[in-house]
Amino acid sequence: MTSGVIERPAELRALMRFLLSMSEHPAGLAIEGDAGIGKTTLWLSGVAAARERGYHVISARAGAAETVLAYTTIADLLGDVDHTIVERLPEVQRLAVDRVLLRTTAQGPSTDESVVAAAFAAIVTRLSATAPVLVAIDDVQWLDPSSHAVLAAVARRFTGPIGLLLTERTEHEGEGAAVHLRLGSGRFDTLRVGPLSLRGLHTLISQRLGRSFPRPTMARIAEISAGNPFYALELARAIDAGGSLSKLPATLAELMRMRIGRLDTDAQHLLLAAASASNPTVELIARVTGTDLAHTAELLGEAAAKGIITVDGNEVRFTHPLLARAVYTDATPSRRRACTGRWRRRRPCWSYGPGTWRWPPPARTRRRWPRWTPRPPPPATGAPPPRRPNWWSWRSGWAVTPRCAGSGPPTTTCTPVICSAPGNCSTAC
Repeated sequence: MTSGVIERPAELRALMRFLLSMSEHPAGLAIEGDAGIGKTTLWLSGVAAARERGYHVISARAGAAETVLAYTTIADLLGDVDHTIVERLPEVQRLAVDRVLLRTTAQGPSTDESVVAAAFAAIVTRLSATAPVLVAIDDVQWLDPSSHAVLAAVARRFTGPIGLLLTERTEHEGEGAAVHLRLGSGRFDTLRVGPLSLRGLHTLISQRLGRSFPRPTMARIAEISAGNPFYALELARAIDAGGSLSKLPATLAELMRMRIGRLDTDAQHLLLAAASASNPTVELIARVTGTDLAHTAELLGEAAAKGIITVDGNEVRFTHPLLARAVYTDATPSRRRACTGRWRRRRPCWSYGPGTWRWPPPARTRRRWPRWTPRPPPPATGAPPPRRPNWWSWRSGWAVTPRCAGSGPPTTTCTPVICSAPGNCSTAC
């Protein structure tokens, strides 16, 4: 359980007390600290210890790229739940779970945050009847608003052997996200993680890199990193790769840019796609970037060899959340928006559907369109004309003559194609 935890006896004892307490009644523990200080390592140790004790564990790791999406963290938590438990829920709650997990497009009662919260609470209650349940969330500061609202409502209603294990980065003044995820009954503690000592940094670097440095070098690493284990480890890697002690980057962000900048441009493009999702896989990264699967695996292997990511079967993970953050924040806003949109559609950026839409459109199919365009006259039948999608006219400022499947290229004798939805197009020629 303690593998990977260096010089943290007090923190480990607090983690063990929390796991013991939650086996009897609701309990919560928020692990707080600066970026790279070791919160995720402790969180993973707690998750592993809970599994060793036979607890039910549902976990999720939030990301900065997903704060604009809906129910992403709830979907990750529900993805660990056995489908037989979901099937026993009332119909309206079962439909809400299927919608959150994007498993159905069936019509039915509307799904809002209260329905999702009721379904999530029912699932956790059913699980707690057989064994204690640990709800573990890493980086709660990146919770999307929908997931935050659901978790805040559910946490206040926890009863029985249920625990809430959170990590939160403290880089700002004021209340954090974990403040609003308090339990209605039971104890909720906060564990502040501090820097490592020089001895702890020496042990960490020796174990991870398989070598040790002279004491003056270690003292310089400890001084620059201020005892931050991740920062210290990256500095040691830079020195081990031939970097000069006098020319080490002054900030962690510069160090991350230097490390990622050594990769091929195509590999950086794939890393941005991985950083834009919570559970990226090799196949999905290849799909959203339009890259051949074999070439994707080769480029990801290059990043894995440099210790930036790990590829476990088909699953892709960054070795540390700060690496994902560096990749995402260093990208231009347009690239981030494009990549986030591709994950929403699970389709390449130039296609809104096989043979349906192309984006960006060929130059010969573009023409400037007024911001608000008058509706065309009604057809002879008297039926109301189709409305042009709003985003088509005023968000981009371009009217596009899309190609419907099998319709061929647009001609000068045809009016622009009107598509009310991808694949649902009509034209008049």
